[in-house]
Amino acid sequence: MHELDGMLNLVALVVAALGIEAAVPAPKAELEGPPPTVVERGFLLRIDGDVDVPAGQRVDSIVVIGGNARVAGSAESVVVVDGTATLEGAQVGELVVVDGHAILGAGTFVRGDVVVLSSTLTRDESAVIGGSVQTQAPWHALSFWITGVLLPLGLLLTLILAGLAVSALVPHGVRRAEIALSKDIGKTLLASLVLWIAVPIVVALSFAAVLTIPAGIGVLIFVLPAIAFFGYVIVGIRIGDSLLGAIRGRIPAVHPYQAALLGIPVLALIGLVPVLGGLATVLAGIVGGGAILLAAYRTVRERRTLPAAVAVAPAGA
Repeated sequence: MHELDGMLNLVALVVAALGIEAAVPAPKAELEGPPPTVVERGFLLRIDGDVDVPAGQRVDSIVVIGGNARVAGSAESVVVVDGTATLEGAQVGELVVVDGHAILGAGTFVRGDVVVLSSTLTRDESAVIGGSVQTQAPWHALSFWITGVLLPLGLLLTLILAGLAVSALVPHGVRRAEIALSKDIGKTLLASLVLWIAVPIVVALSFAAVLTIPAGIGVLIFVLPAIAFFGYVIVGIRIGDSLLGAIRGRIPAVHPYQAALLGIPVLALIGLVPVLGGLATVLAGIVGGGAILLAAYRTVRERRTLPAAVAVAPAGA
């Protein structure tokens, strides 16, 4: 989901800051073709987008999730999840493709292994693979740990920390959103339609005025993804409260810390189920965002209807 871009980019920056690299650079003598004229060091991560490394450019590692990678230059490691990795005359240390397609074009040289998990491989006769073609995850490969372990765990930890944060800072708001999910599901769905259909339409119409374009872009890129993210967290907390209620039979605490610690990982596990898990993840963000909108609307309305304070003169005045 687009809302996940900021979090995953943060994880990638932390990984890069720690100096992690996906493979050890091989001696220049092992590389075929002319040396790159431009060197671009770094860890490149792209979510729902494509990466293009033209001939003559070199990067450390590339991770693409939900997109395609085209490499004509050189890279130490290329990892593509749910997309196509196209190497055209490239020099690559290691290639990993999960749920996608790997294309090794003419003149391509892979020093290490080519790992294709639930993927297909198309290889030109002139393409050279220094290692082997593997169809099972190599537990020793750093790229496997980054994409298969570190990124998912980092995302789960971020979700749990967000759940604990909202439980501590706005516990009453969390409870209001939970009530909307459980007792006012009809109004919650209506609020979801307003949030995810009406608001984008209004924002798109606002682009007709040049002055409102920056605000509209901010709403689409930052505000809506943030609401979907916290909507997912609220749904996870609601699941945790339901599980705790079934186990203990007690009324939920004011601060739902335990519900966040239990429910968010359970919702993440549900997300691992093929097809249905992805649908559940998307619906959690959509419906949870509607619950947040409905809870916020009710809070604002109640504050407006509170009676004004009346000054009372002290006795004997």
